[in-house]
Amino acid sequence: MPMTSFSSCLRHCRLALPSLLLTVLLAACGGGNDAPLHYPLGGSVNGLAGGTLVLQVNDGETVSLSADGTFQFPTELPRGTAYVVSVQTQPNNPAQTCSVSQGSGTLNAAVNDIAVHCSTNAYSIGGTVSGLTGQGLMLRNNGGDDLPIDADGSFQFSQPVASGATYLVTVVSQPNAPAQTCSVNQSSSIVANANVTDVQVVCNTNSYTVGGTVTGLNGSGLVLRNNGGDDLTIDADGSFQFPQPVASGADYTVTVSSQPPGQICTVNDGTGTVGNTEVTDVQVSCAVESHYVGGTLSGLANASLVLQNNGGDDLTVAFSPWKFPTPVALGSNYNVTVATQPHTRRCSVVNGTGTMGNADVTDVQINCVTEFHSVIVDVTGMGSDTDLSVQINHVQTIHNIGNGPHKFPTELESGSSYGVVIALPPPANHSCTVYNGAGIMGIEDAHVQVDCIPS
Repeated sequence: MPMTSFSSCLRHCRLALPSLLLTVLLAACGGGNDAPLHYPLGGSVNGLAGGTLVLQVNDGETVSLSADGTFQFPTELPRGTAYVVSVQTQPNNPAQTCSVSQGSGTLNAAVNDIAVHCSTNAYSIGGTVSGLTGQGLMLRNNGGDDLPIDADGSFQFSQPVASGATYLVTVVSQPNAPAQTCSVNQSSSIVANANVTDVQVVCNTNSYTVGGTVTGLNGSGLVLRNNGGDDLTIDADGSFQFPQPVASGADYTVTVSSQPPGQICTVNDGTGTVGNTEVTDVQVSCAVESHYVGGTLSGLANASLVLQNNGGDDLTVAFSPWKFPTPVALGSNYNVTVATQPHTRRCSVVNGTGTMGNADVTDVQINCVTEFHSVIVDVTGMGSDTDLSVQINHVQTIHNIGNGPHKFPTELESGSSYGVVIALPPPANHSCTVYNGAGIMGIEDAHVQVDCIPS
């Protein structure tokens, strides 16, 4: 009972009632006991970082707090009241979770030891990855929490971030094989009171140009092509680069689409797979256009001959077709000749001269035929009044010959054998010897020497 009410009651009782009745009324009005009838209820808060914490007692009266320190509910509660203090509203900005210790009991004295402890909430940081086809993507949050990503889909960093703190998601390592560039959308903000799930990582495959160098080009007209469609006209030596880049991991194939006039250009290192950098090592080498000289061979069996072109470039030929090993430049002359005839044939050249065009020469004809030649006997040392008889192959005889050359009337086929002997004994006063009397008929007349010495 309030003190003013108690004093009024006492004053009234003294005026109107006898002393015995006064004693009874004093007891009824609360007099005679020094203990308070109501007590305060409170305690302290620690760890509160911001926002508003609302405490409640017995699902009724509340007290709002915004900082650490002591608190007390506005209304004292009657002695003997059972109380339960709870958190009605948790603080936010940052979001925190506060718990109450020593928050329940019966009110028999003033209570000031209720303890409320608050801790800031932490939330996970994550999102989604799309477009990832390579390997090696590494994400990082706030400079230290690294997370490898191997495929499209959702992701979440292992270390949560406190409410009210800032997060920053970056790409530490871009994927390769194929090489890609991944960018982060909604990468940074302040953590509120829920998990972050809207960080977006979008990956795109990188593309790189394909090029190289051209050497030996004289004039214009060279057209290069990549992957069957990306054409590039080249007018001079130097570096080149196709206009259309090629995605990392894709193949490239560089070819010559159009040759320059009078030249042949070839491509080296023209195919491959694009990695994670520009392709710069395609080599295009151009040279004056040249073609080969060749043709056919007829009439030669079991033998060979040596051909020459332009006085050199020797080529031994035994079969048909044949071709000189050294090409002839476009517009230059060629001249095919027989440098060495076969032993038993005489070979001639048809269509052996001309000017090189834009294709190989294949119509030079080497025609070989069998020849017949004579055997000539050269006699020396015979007297003027003597004669001699010689015979060839024991078939044909020349009689009564003296000094000088003498030809057997029948020619022999090249490749056939011959043997010349003295048919009759020489005159009694001469001694005769045959030199080179046997052999194989070649492609020229054969000469046999007969030397006689008077005795």
